[in-house]
Amino acid sequence: MDFGFEGFDAELEDFEMKKVKKWDRAFRIGEGGSFVFTLMHEGVVYATCGDHYVYALDAKTGREIWKFRTSDCNYGSPSTDGKLLFIPSYDNNLYAVDIKNGKEVWRFRTGGKVFSEPCVCGSILAFGSEDENLYGVDIASGKLIWRFKAGGLVGSTPTFYQGNVFFGACDHNFYCLDAKTGRELWRFTTGDDVQINKEMTISGGRLYFPGLDNYLYCLNVKTGREIWRFKTGKYGNVSSPSLHNNRLYHPCRDGIVYCLSLEGKEVWRFQTGGFVAKLAVKDDVVYFGSEDRFFYALDAGAGKELWRFQSGDRIYDDAKITGNLVCFGSSDCNYYALDLSTGKEVWRFQSSSQQPSTAPPIQDEYSLVIKKAIHIEDAISEEKYKARKKDETVSLSDYHVASEYATTSEYKQKSDYDTSLVMFEEMAGETLAPHFLNNPHNLLLWTSRGS
Repeated sequence: MDFGFEGFDAELEDFEMKKVKKWDRAFRIGEGGSFVFTLMHEGVVYATCGDHYVYALDAKTGREIWKFRTSDCNYGSPSTDGKLLFIPSYDNNLYAVDIKNGKEVWRFRTGGKVFSEPCVCGSILAFGSEDENLYGVDIASGKLIWRFKAGGLVGSTPTFYQGNVFFGACDHNFYCLDAKTGRELWRFTTGDDVQINKEMTISGGRLYFPGLDNYLYCLNVKTGREIWRFKTGKYGNVSSPSLHNNRLYHPCRDGIVYCLSLEGKEVWRFQTGGFVAKLAVKDDVVYFGSEDRFFYALDAGAGKELWRFQSGDRIYDDAKITGNLVCFGSSDCNYYALDLSTGKEVWRFQSSSQQPSTAPPIQDEYSLVIKKAIHIEDAISEEKYKARKKDETVSLSDYHVASEYATTSEYKQKSDYDTSLVMFEEMAGETLAPHFLNNPHNLLLWTSRGS
């Protein structure tokens, strides 16, 4: 690629997007009135919110039935056993409230924020915490039965299946535990952190889970043996696919929704303008929201767009379908119900705060790094450039990029200068533009600015 600078020769292949720190994005969402993940049960929407409330809404009308207040933000999805509603909270507690009236029954305190959607495992409730534990507590009393210590924070949604509980952690591992005792049965190690935003799909002896190493995995559910893996985009995966008519529908953090065969082969893909956290499939239609502020309906067979609806901010919630309505929460502080066939708004509910919650950019854990040395032509004047140290870190605005390569030019024997740093900054949706540092030299780096 020609960047428009005489004396430089660089290609896009010379760079790669690399994850440089642990995933913790969901634990760094700020306060506000945004809805992130929600639950629908028997015609009632249970919506956690960044305004410290959990709302119970009539799904047909949007009328508030009750609300429950915690002492901090609530962004993880609630779950239920039909009698109690289980609420993860940033105030380090997991709450159990009466599902009919929203009155607290018990709470369980952990050592960190709780974002993990709780999983009902018979008489045990399993959920993770920022304190790196997966907990098993008694549903009736809220008393601890067991805890399992992972090697990193646990923001994942656990999944219960045939007496076992499955979950991922930010220690690169996916675990299978005995649900009654918390004893580890097996683990599968991936190439990066494992964060799972929804209950995993298990079918035909196969379990499907996402990894932040840019793969979707298919494992044997009994043994943990890998059957296949599918490579996705540059920002990893945090949602399990949905299974419909022998096809897997999988959302990706770089905004792509994939349709795959059960053998892990791509059938089609659909590109949005932002991170897609969850999706749902109903009657051959795929429904999902995106960080690009749109909520989409696609034909499941061909991946063709049927309609889209624009909200005022990012959408992470998955579709909740009841009758002729599709419902979801948005970061614009509204919970929406749309007509299922047309995408027209039927009702909306506003949270107590109309200030959207802030969130780190999707690429916050990533940097664009050099894959190989870039050749600099000899035409640059030796008077202008002086030698600089090897391997240095430079910053631009709030982003930092570390060079993995020595800055000494391979052409030094021809001239007496070494090469150092010139940085390119790519603003979202704009063309590349140069930014010369105070002491400009000629090694090329490139970073991506979050929106």
